[in-house]
Amino acid sequence: MIETASIPSGYITDSNALFERTALIEPAFNRVIVYESRVLHAGVLPSRPVSSNPRAGRLTANTFFRFQR
Repeated sequence: MIETASIPSGYITDSNALFERTALIEPAFNRVIVYESRVLHAGVLPSRPVSSNPRAGRLTANTFFRFQR
């Protein structure tokens, strides 16, 4: 059993007792990242707040596609 005291509270930005970070994709202008919905994912955000100005901030679009194999 995992001790919950060993897991820091807050936003997950790295591996811990429950999860292992297996990849990190650096942000870049006009980049799209596509992954399967079953993959645990999180944005690694800076420690300072992101600008609310749409020209300087971070814009995301969460969309879902269903593909048949």
